[in-house]
Amino acid sequence: MAKAKKPGQAPTKSSKPKSSSQPPPPTADTSPSESYSSESAMMYGGSGPARTSHREIIQLPVGFELPDGKLVKEAEVRAVTGGDEMYIGQSVQYNRNPNDLVYKTLLLSRCITKIGPKTNVTMSDVSSMHALDVRALEYAVYRLTYGEENLPPEEPGPGG
Repeated sequence: MAKAKKPGQAPTKSSKPKSSSQPPPPTADTSPSESYSSESAMMYGGSGPARTSHREIIQLPVGFELPDGKLVKEAEVRAVTGGDEMYIGQSVQYNRNPNDLVYKTLLLSRCITKIGPKTNVTMSDVSSMHALDVRALEYAVYRLTYGEENLPPEEPGPGG
């Protein structure tokens, strides 16, 4: 007959450890976020966005013309936040015309932090950009937000 185990007693050699598909709990060597990111990578098949920087400088293929006539070819973008999504969902423009073009224009007007020296980017600024510049900015924002491995295949020409 097997010996009964008393509460608080250490397991014996004959007892088998329980197997678990759960990731190990965080230890002193790993933080909870590291544990979560590795679990997330296993679930979704990728490592997700690089968290080294939330902003990126982009070279515009065509360029943006400033009010003084100067052509600038450099812009800075950041990753999308929950606040951006909420702003778009509550915006008059999007609620009046809920389509991809309005959504992308509103999103870029929030995620482009700088075009040349200009730091207040509006929907009108985004609307006046060349389609190739808009595409380059969209891909940069998407890459910062979702990670390189999650980029959709790049199609030639405007659209998307």
